[in-house]
Amino acid sequence: AALDPIGPRSAFAMKFGKQMTGLVDEEHLNNCIAYDVLKNAINVVIDSAKAAAEAQEAAEASGQPARAPEQRRPPDSRFYELLQHDLAKVNRFAGLQLRTLLDSIREAQRPLQAPAGRGGLSEEVLNKVELQLDSAAERLVAMEDFRRLNFTGFRKIAKKFDKVSRQSGMGKGTLSSWFVPKLLSEYFVSAPLDTHLAAIAWGFASLRQKRGGPVASPQLKPRMEPSSAEASTSIFWLTPSARMRALCLLVKRFELVVPGGSPEMALSGFSCNLSAETSLEYYDELGFPWYTKTLAQAEGEEGPAEGFRCRRSIARGQPALWPDCALLEREGTASALSVHPYTVGGPLRSPDAFPFKWAAMTRTNSPASDEHGVIENLRQGRATHRDPFEEPSASPELRQAAAAALAAVTSPTGDKGGRHAVDVSLLGSEARQQLAGFATEVLAAADAPLQRVATVGSSRLLLRGDTPSTEGVFIALDEDVQFSLGPAGPAATAPMDAIDFPYSLLEVTNGQSEEDGNWMEELQGHAMLRNVVGFSTGAHAIAALHSEAVPELPHWYHH
Repeated sequence: AALDPIGPRSAFAMKFGKQMTGLVDEEHLNNCIAYDVLKNAINVVIDSAKAAAEAQEAAEASGQPARAPEQRRPPDSRFYELLQHDLAKVNRFAGLQLRTLLDSIREAQRPLQAPAGRGGLSEEVLNKVELQLDSAAERLVAMEDFRRLNFTGFRKIAKKFDKVSRQSGMGKGTLSSWFVPKLLSEYFVSAPLDTHLAAIAWGFASLRQKRGGPVASPQLKPRMEPSSAEASTSIFWLTPSARMRALCLLVKRFELVVPGGSPEMALSGFSCNLSAETSLEYYDELGFPWYTKTLAQAEGEEGPAEGFRCRRSIARGQPALWPDCALLEREGTASALSVHPYTVGGPLRSPDAFPFKWAAMTRTNSPASDEHGVIENLRQGRATHRDPFEEPSASPELRQAAAAALAAVTSPTGDKGGRHAVDVSLLGSEARQQLAGFATEVLAAADAPLQRVATVGSSRLLLRGDTPSTEGVFIALDEDVQFSLGPAGPAATAPMDAIDFPYSLLEVTNGQSEEDGNWMEELQGHAMLRNVVGFSTGAHAIAALHSEAVPELPHWYHH
């Protein structure tokens, strides 16, 4: 789904070959997979292979010499040669486009890097730079569409070959089983576009600065006073195929947060890792009372459902100095996007979260510990779904973490013990009282036998407002969202019970930005965003993993 150019749950009546002419411009189309040509070649290859097989049988029956090995090649091997020709064409074009695009971005930013006179750069120069950056952003979107379209084309043509091969009696058709995994390593699919996005983001950030908007350091720094009165967040569904267009629109108005580096590195050709591996863990009791209350809140029948989750966010590609450090935080708190975007330890900056050890979370849910049992169940045709209520309760670990947070606030000297001691030195007296209240809520909830009922894994990208008109707005884009009963991780190492969510999630703080309406309307105008009233990530994950056990499904579940 992540590389589907159409998007989830969409269908076109026309054939894929005709769709291509409307999805890419003429320049790109000439360098795309020759889908219709390859489709016509399928019957030629299959018929040729059938004729060769029949001739071989006839020769063997008459005692004639066996045919040459080349004439006995299986049809998928012959068709793969044709695919290689188109793969080479697509890879060459993708490489050329990405190189020239980065050169164009450098050229557009040259005036921004040059020393300006007393009066600064003229508005005419700045407008020209903006047009060049807009053009580069459109080219990046086109490049993303190009690779999505070609990935889908190669995948479809391989499946079509297998189908025709089966129908013609030439075997089961196994081309897709080994070709599609190989396709993921092709340059046009695997080449990262984050470097180009970061370079464009730096250009727009510099442009905002030249026009008088204060731009902060690329490293994320707190901009909100620690208070539980912080705004909560709203979550939207984003069509995965619209990811790059949405990001290009957002980086024009908001600062792209680059963990462990800066967007300027992209201009020098350095690879940029823009995302953080994020895992959320949710808890509930037998009968799912928190889940039920959350659904009632979504329907407007009750007030806010008090709840909490555990989150671990570590910058992708960066060494984790605190590999077992996570945060227990209020559900939907804005601090997860603003003052606590990464769970790497350090002093608390919000009373809506406190430290929780990640290692304790993953101990009982390790997929390696029961992998043999899962595989054996699959062989025997038995259900592989694990019952989380048969696992050890999470309540003791929750009580221990909450007690440490409460002790840090109530003790005259604070909690100084342990590697993950709760540091409240940056919290004022009111915020400390609020933290004590949150810790007390967790202690009360943990009196019941809470279980880990769902884990949500994703790759998270962060943005924030950096001008007076966008200050206080924080945005998180979660991609490759998966639900599981075990520890979250990349798709390649995800638990066997992992369920993919077909959309990306765009989470936004409810800041009072003057530009909120403009960029939101533009995203919705491109049919990128879906505003699902009452949506809860945790509730959806629980429903997906326990659909037969929960009292009811969310109203949005089948949308």
